[in-house]
Amino acid sequence: MVGNRLAVSHGKLTGGLVGDIVDSAVKEAVLRGEVEARGGAVSLATGDGANDIPMLVAASYGVAYYAKPKARAAANGAIDRGDLTDVLRLLGIAENDWA
Repeated sequence: MVGNRLAVSHGKLTGGLVGDIVDSAVKEAVLRGEVEARGGAVSLATGDGANDIPMLVAASYGVAYYAKPKARAAANGAIDRGDLTDVLRLLGIAENDWA
């Protein structure tokens, strides 16, 4: 099952997606499958709308990113300014370790 994978070129995110846009059930299933494949790894999901709520709830950490009220309420935290690099800062990942 594939969906909403971020496109990477030369080790950097391109801003594009690989695969079709998918619904909330697929997003949640992909997250759970990736966690299971990694032996129960800690997971992080980011989303902004109702179709992201199941994934945000299933993740170890769900971050609402410029989210609508229902998605924000379902998440563990929210980012309402800046960009997605703020998630890396929130996690304490040094900027020189960003890909």
